[in-house]
Amino acid sequence: GVGYDWLYKELTPEERMFLRAAIVKKGIQPWLDNIRGPGNLGRMGNNWVQVCTGGITVGALAIAEDEPKLAKEVIDDSRPIMKTIMELFGPDGGFEEGPTYWDYAVSYNVLYLAAMDTALGTDFGLSDTQGFAQTGDYRIQSLGPLWRAANFSDAHEDVPRAFEMYWLANRFHKPEYQIQEDRKSVV
Repeated sequence: GVGYDWLYKELTPEERMFLRAAIVKKGIQPWLDNIRGPGNLGRMGNNWVQVCTGGITVGALAIAEDEPKLAKEVIDDSRPIMKTIMELFGPDGGFEEGPTYWDYAVSYNVLYLAAMDTALGTDFGLSDTQGFAQTGDYRIQSLGPLWRAANFSDAHEDVPRAFEMYWLANRFHKPEYQIQEDRKSVV
């Protein structure tokens, strides 16, 4: 979805049609079949929800001009799923899967919210879910002053920079999130 959107003007009409069809056939349709059928993505309580739902929604938004009905279906179906999974950040921004999966989940969560806001002018209040405004605190606290992750729940000691912290800093007016990530280059 991101590539399709960013490269749209450079793609030929045939390439656009090919990519749009692939987004629908290999991404959106299987996702819709899963959440509406016997699949369990909509009922899972882990990072995979943000990863799949965030990616599919970006794809749907990228092709919304040509597939408005399908894009609306994805947006409408994704919102309750994301609302439920984002409630796991309550009450204080913590994340039960540990710092490694926090990074993975929140990067797609932010991608989802930013794409919705950019394309539609709203994230439908999802970024206001209790605890989400404080989830950057969880990252800072789980890394400590030496930038080593608290090693639990499948975490790794070394951690990359979390670019989602810059979005969180801007969205929630918390410059300390950006400062924390800028420190990564000096630690």
